[in-house]
Amino acid sequence: MTDETRQACVDACIECAKACEKCAADSVGDSAMAACVRLCFDGAAVGWLCASLMSRQSQLSSDLCELCQKVCQTCVDECDKHAACKECADAGRRCMAACAAAC
Repeated sequence: MTDETRQACVDACIECAKACEKCAADSVGDSAMAACVRLCFDGAAVGWLCASLMSRQSQLSSDLCELCQKVCQTCVDECDKHAACKECADAGRRCMAACAAAC
């Protein structure tokens, strides 16, 4: 993996984690958005962890990168159901693509 590919993955994971945190915070308290909020918090947690492991070139980063793609897909599937979550869904797609390139 090139340094550029690794950095693109780190950047996409950070962007996704921020978008997930914002999406969850904007939707907390809306019972119709409960599943979205939970998945966005999961996406944020995994995104931050993946960025950390990738940035220090952990031997476990590839395994986590695969999990990150799965979490992002699950989150994107839920966020696509809600117009207010477009930014989060788009960030999740970019994160999945960057992780796929880095794994």
